[in-house]
Amino acid sequence: MELLEKFGRFNKKYGSIDKIYGSLPSSIIGHGRIAGLVKKFGDFDMDHVREFTEEAHRIGIRVNYLANTLCLGEVGYTNDGREKILSYLGEVYETGADIITVASPYIHRLVKTEYPSLKTEISVYAEIDTAQKFKRWEELGADIINLPSRANRDFELLESIAKSRKTEVELLVNESCLFHCPYSLYHHTVSSHRSRIPDDGVDYCMLECVQDRLEDPSELLKAAWIRPEDIAYYEKTYGIDRYKIQGRQMPVQWIEKTVEAYSTRKYSGNLLDLISPTYPDWSARSAANQQTLPGFQPQDLKRPDVYIDNSQLDRFFTTLVKKGGCAPTKPCDTCRYCNQASKNLVQIRNQEQFKTYAAATKALFEHAITASTA
Repeated sequence: MELLEKFGRFNKKYGSIDKIYGSLPSSIIGHGRIAGLVKKFGDFDMDHVREFTEEAHRIGIRVNYLANTLCLGEVGYTNDGREKILSYLGEVYETGADIITVASPYIHRLVKTEYPSLKTEISVYAEIDTAQKFKRWEELGADIINLPSRANRDFELLESIAKSRKTEVELLVNESCLFHCPYSLYHHTVSSHRSRIPDDGVDYCMLECVQDRLEDPSELLKAAWIRPEDIAYYEKTYGIDRYKIQGRQMPVQWIEKTVEAYSTRKYSGNLLDLISPTYPDWSARSAANQQTLPGFQPQDLKRPDVYIDNSQLDRFFTTLVKKGGCAPTKPCDTCRYCNQASKNLVQIRNQEQFKTYAAATKALFEHAITASTA
């Protein structure tokens, strides 16, 4: 509620916030985050969601409820499971939510059939990365479509969608995933399953990609973020309707800071302050992380001091535009623009801390492998 109050003040000043999204930590359908990593504010239930929705509406902000699991497991294929799913969707509807985000065409059809007044937003998890996929989801009746973050630099795709689309398009602006991440589909599926049960512990896929960023910091530039300053380009060139800020696993203060930066369309400081999470603070994520690393101190698990001066990235983005973006058929090893640019733009301010964090991350990764195979 405190966050909503601040967003109300933001909107009076900037008029920038259209909707806020979230979900219960775990449910019969699930969503897109491991339950244990979602920030909790008390013992939430649908009554709290209803109260939150009413307050959001009072200050002119829509509510988008997340049900964007990729896989329902066996629940989706039994009569009893279908009834439980419909019951849950009914509870979401009764909260007064305006929109429900889905990744499953099955859940999408159930919503459109049973609760047609609920708008459907298609999740980045649906991996709509071609004009043909976009058109098919339009035909299914989607009201809003999120493109996967890698589409942010696929200018050819954005242009082809812009030419004929009838549906609102939303881009995710501050994701840190590896560009064309090889782990993403598996990660999304695992997270979907782990969002359906109370869960905590190490996120194996996160350990995979963090190691890649530690070994090659140029991955920080390759991640397809959109800076606050570059939003105008996407609006003018491709007519993008809205921009999604991710980070519901982050502290409220971080959310406020990031929303304000994108509302003002300007940020002075470390770009990585807005991108979540490049190098996670393992000490804050799970007590189990510390218990499995007896040779490290808690400070060894904290985020390393890596800095990318946001004010120095104007030329970087302009060059990307001149190059025509990042074609999915052109390997980064052939282009190597980000590799070269990272030498000047990515600053590791404390090499010893960085090395210690990398060693701790590797130890967590090895423990995740050995624990799962023991």
